[in-house]
Amino acid sequence: MCENLEALPDWLASFTSLTKLVIDQCQKLLSLPEGMRSLTSLNKLVVDDCPELERRCQCDIGEDWPKISHVPHVSLSSFD
Repeated sequence: MCENLEALPDWLASFTSLTKLVIDQCQKLLSLPEGMRSLTSLNKLVVDDCPELERRCQCDIGEDWPKISHVPHVSLSSFD
């Protein structure tokens, strides 16, 4: 739970071996950092109970979709 988190740090992009990322209950988190594109080992992204972020991560239409389109398994709680 990260209820007061408003942004993910830019240094997240340095975790190039990261394979799974779960973002849960971050209602103030409004977007993903550009560095998400650098996480080429990321195999699974789960976004749960983060309404605005879930909207932005929708396949093909979300503003943040280009940042995560390389991730094979993206799970959005509101859209599963």
